[in-house]
Amino acid sequence: MLNKLGINDTANRLDILQGLVDKHQLLAFNFSQPSNPRFPLFQFNAHGQIHECVPTLLAYFEPLSDWATFNWFTSFNNDLDAAPADVLGSPEHRGSLMDVAGLYVNSNTFNSLKQ
Repeated sequence: MLNKLGINDTANRLDILQGLVDKHQLLAFNFSQPSNPRFPLFQFNAHGQIHECVPTLLAYFEPLSDWATFNWFTSFNNDLDAAPADVLGSPEHRGSLMDVAGLYVNSNTFNSLKQ
């Protein structure tokens, strides 16, 4: 992961990666196992750079669990006619991605408040 991001400091690799996750620059799923994060490849473009929209989406998803976030990225969405992970690099989907992400987060936040 460090090589993909162009980071050469391997001595502090966990701190560097956690800092990127904390700043909403890198998506990591730990699924209740903080010592074993998963970094999905769908967040990267063909050149190994993080898709431009990912940091904004990560800020939206901050209040949600890893499972809810994973579900959104990987499940088919009728409004996008694809799974969000499949259209992260698509300029024509950028506005729609933000809209459906906002709706998803609001819906999940509201549902958790009702319980």
